[in-house]
Amino acid sequence: MENYSKIKSGVDTGYVDYDAFKVGEVKSSLNIGVVVYTMGSAYFKALPDAAKNELELYGIEVLVADSQNDISRQVSQIENFISQKVDGIIVNAVDPPSSINIVLDKAAKAGIPVVAVDSRLDSNYNNYLGMVGSDNESLGFAVGEYMANYLKTTKGVVEGTLAVLDGVEGNAAALGRYNGLWKGFESVDPNHKIKEVSHLYSGAWTEEAGIQMAENMMVANKHLDLIFGISDPFVVGANSAAKRVGRSEMLMGAVDGAKSALKLINDGTPIKIIAGQDPVGMGVIGARLLLDYINNGTLPEYRVMKIAPKISSVENISETYDANAPF
Repeated sequence: MENYSKIKSGVDTGYVDYDAFKVGEVKSSLNIGVVVYTMGSAYFKALPDAAKNELELYGIEVLVADSQNDISRQVSQIENFISQKVDGIIVNAVDPPSSINIVLDKAAKAGIPVVAVDSRLDSNYNNYLGMVGSDNESLGFAVGEYMANYLKTTKGVVEGTLAVLDGVEGNAAALGRYNGLWKGFESVDPNHKIKEVSHLYSGAWTEEAGIQMAENMMVANKHLDLIFGISDPFVVGANSAAKRVGRSEMLMGAVDGAKSALKLINDGTPIKIIAGQDPVGMGVIGARLLLDYINNGTLPEYRVMKIAPKISSVENISETYDANAPF
């Protein structure tokens, strides 16, 4: 059974980078299972693709499973990996993450190390090697800070109406981004007068969901100063909806960093700020963390490691937009 008692259960106080773990020469043949909760968008496909590509550099056989946002399917897929006696597992957990605690315990008892990526596991669960993901509060903070400064510059005051496009109520990453947004407002003006007039949940993370939510918001509100997308497909959809009805008064911003959203910043649309994640980095660093442990016995200092946000705005979009990026 794996022993992770020396790993600090808190969050790494800095940001983890691509060179944090040194794999060295992998001398034996290995097989690694990668299970993700969906591959239904470019973002979510980029992560397992990056992990697979990194692992294959070392001659490792990689088994990839798509849980299709189904917790029962994910549990079954992890059990299959255990029965196949894989040498390690990388998991992007389906909500709620506590649902896979029991099967992850089975992996630990079988001596199979587990690395989580993107989605944090249950905060009370520590029987795994480590997690590599985003600093969701900092992502939201960056958008809130930018929006507040925009209002201050264009209106002279930090006040206005806000609409929030959200995915699934209670999602931990979404809550972090949302809380960070308000902290960003407060960092510019502790007495700001930004009023949230609409907060809708789509249940899906798609442009189509963004279109539908934005249409409903614009019918209910004749004027909106700000639209915040918990995920950037929402503002890509909202931009289409606003263009269709001739609405252009709002500033839009979001989190994730897909090139489709960055292109719209570059094209001069109401989308002005995107705080980007790095799914490629999560896949690569997660793979290296796992291999460094398997190959060298290296334990991370902290259980939870975060990758720094990549901020794209009208001010630096020429440097950050890449039409050939993987997502």
